[in-house]
Order: sequence, then C-alpha cells, then structure tokens
Amino acid sequence: MDASQLEQLIQSVTDNPEGRAGLIEALRQSRIAIPLNKGLENGSLPKDFRPLTLNSPAGFAVLATFTTVEKAGPWVKNEPAYSNVLLTDFLWALSITRPPFGLAVNPGYKYSFVMSPSDVQAVAGSTTPAT
Repeated sequence: MDASQLEQLIQSVTDNPEGRAGLIEALRQSRIAIPLNKGLENGSLPKDFRPLTLNSPAGFAVLATFTTVEKAGPWVKNEPAYSNVLLTDFLWALSITRPPFGLAVNPGYKYSFVMSPSDVQAVAGSTTPAT
C-alpha cells in the first residue's frame, strides 16, 4: 500500500475508530520511515542504534514512525541526533518495539495513529517479524 493510501486510512480511522483493524492490516503490509540516531554501516544497522521515541498524549512512550521520509523531515530537523531515516517494513518496526513502548505513525500531524504498548504486543505476537 502506498503512503497516500495509508494516510487516507489513518484519516478515516480518526473519524471512525471501528476501522482500526483494517488500518493495522494495511500497516503490516507497508513500508514506513523511522528516524534513527545512526545510519547503516556496511549495509547493516550498528547494534547500538536508537530510534526516535516520543511521549504520547496518552501517557506512554512511542516509537516514532512516518508514512514517508518527507513526513519525518520536521522531526529530523528538530531532533538532529536522529538525522538518519530508515525506510523499512512496518513489521520490522513492530519487532524492535518493546514494552513499555507503543508505536505512533505520523506523530505531530493532524492525522496520526497511535498503538498502545498492549496493541503493539498483540499485533507483534500474531506476526512473524520481518528480517
């Protein structure tokens, strides 16, 4: 699913929360952008990389992800320590998100999507992580 379609789904879930399951299924088949403190070295991430994390309005920390590299741009500009952006499978993002973290798609934008730590665990538990 392309980023435009994903953003439309996010907007529709904002207006109709019953569509969350469909959005999560679409995310599972999508690529997302994740700001990181380190870039690839010889084609791999260093073991000590850190993704950008934020505090959600609901009171828990989230891994920050974006539908496009461009959407990550304002965060990268304001958080220069996270100037590397990795475009990867959403399933990989799930695989690196550990309690007590949730996951946010397009945080700070009018239409964003937040998964609680328990949502992340439930979806990750029903998925084989991408490599």
